[in-house]
Amino acid sequence: MIMIYKHKCAVLLILFACILLPTSLVAEIRSLWILPWSITSPQKIDDIIADAVNANQTELLVEVRYRSDALYTTNRLSSKYNNPEPKSYILNGSSFDPLEYAINAGHANNLTVQAWVVVFNATPLDSSHLSKNYIYNNHQDWITYTKQQQRMKGSEQFGFFIDPGIPEVQNYLLSVFSDIAEGYPDLDGLHLDYIRYPSSDLGFHPTSVARYHEQLKSTPNLTWNQWRMQMISGFVQRVYHQVKSINPDLMLTAAVFANYSDAIVGYAQAWEDWLEGGYIDRVYPMAYEKKAVNFTRHIKRMESMPRTKDIVIGLRAWKAGNASLLSGKAINGDYYSLSEVEEKVDIVRSKDFGGIALFSYDGLKPDNALQVLAQRVYQTNPNDAGFTQIMEDMKPLVHTVQTNVVTTVETTIETTRKQEVSKQEPASTPTEFLLDTDDNNYRLTISVPTEGRWKWEILNPDNSILYQRYRYYLSGKNVDFWNGIMDNGSLVPTGEYVIHIFREGDNLSQRFPVKLFGIPQ
Repeated sequence: MIMIYKHKCAVLLILFACILLPTSLVAEIRSLWILPWSITSPQKIDDIIADAVNANQTELLVEVRYRSDALYTTNRLSSKYNNPEPKSYILNGSSFDPLEYAINAGHANNLTVQAWVVVFNATPLDSSHLSKNYIYNNHQDWITYTKQQQRMKGSEQFGFFIDPGIPEVQNYLLSVFSDIAEGYPDLDGLHLDYIRYPSSDLGFHPTSVARYHEQLKSTPNLTWNQWRMQMISGFVQRVYHQVKSINPDLMLTAAVFANYSDAIVGYAQAWEDWLEGGYIDRVYPMAYEKKAVNFTRHIKRMESMPRTKDIVIGLRAWKAGNASLLSGKAINGDYYSLSEVEEKVDIVRSKDFGGIALFSYDGLKPDNALQVLAQRVYQTNPNDAGFTQIMEDMKPLVHTVQTNVVTTVETTIETTRKQEVSKQEPASTPTEFLLDTDDNNYRLTISVPTEGRWKWEILNPDNSILYQRYRYYLSGKNVDFWNGIMDNGSLVPTGEYVIHIFREGDNLSQRFPVKLFGIPQ
């Protein structure tokens, strides 16, 4: 049965078909990036954990080193590894240890917890906090340079970057990360962020330039960018072996650029080499593209990489101005909404990746968007026996054959006070479905005969495709949303259209006419 409606109307389609055999059970990684302002008290962390559990998430990436500071206790168990970094100004003088609390509370609720640490970005963008920043006060000589041999400006990026090509920089950071690994033996992972150069125009510290020219004597064909990649990859490898020597069970993971060409050329972040070399446990590509076509292009490139199960795709889960993702209204030209997040979840699940990370928890807080998202795409816990991994459409286990298709259309008129059901009409009659005024999205309730990856399209009467998306639906009733934005980025105008829902590779398919009335802006 397939039913599609828009607040005041409903279209009911009934399909009878054979059932596809279930796929094997695989635990999906479901991560939330947690910003440091959200972990400044036990109550805040309790709220995060409750939200994560209710949303069937599995992992928290908790930012505890923001800019050369500590939202944890330095030298907690010993002074073996030098770590002079002060408590973060974000804690406002409190002695509270967010990392310790998050680990204990997270584990009590079956959540893994990683310590998210910013690496080479050393100072906050807000210059008012520089007076308390350890790197800025003690090692301005580590700040990187431009091609013109000028020290970078703090406003060029997200604060000052220290240069990865300076040996003392790497040794210092290695000691700090070793202290975290030793100080928190129950920690599940160390999550590296900004593990890169700030841009291709920076990284020209005199020490780095001199070291590069020295290496040219033995490796004359080595390019500047190859040397930069050696600096980043070599440091990742050092961190990996060091933390494993402290705690063999501790994961080393990293947030990386999803556009691999940009990662290499702009930032010397050759993270595919890290996977191939075996000195990273997981990578979290930040695939923050709004448009599905650009997102899919990056996903396709990553599909060819090794160890795809150790690739957790990071999705954009925030809206400009900290606005609600449930709103269909544009904020500064930003039409991004929860529907786009759902679409990307489905795209990732159709591939062979390890899971999904959402950036960020804070971006999903307005209007409780995380729980709404959970109702749509995280209905089950991935560790439960009832959770099945996404069907790979390109590798069907069984060819499903459609036997009989019987279609009826039932129009339902809804109001805030009462519900009336009209008589059934022939399937060929265009049926209206109207604006859902709660969140300015078209709302579709769809019931399908089999769980799997479905595709639906909005077509003009001449069969030209205006919009298409893949969705992963459970067997039975599913609720879906669309913000009315077509593939060309514009709003779908009022008019008569055809909706086509089908599964590629088999004969489960149905078309029906609808009339859209548009979404007011």
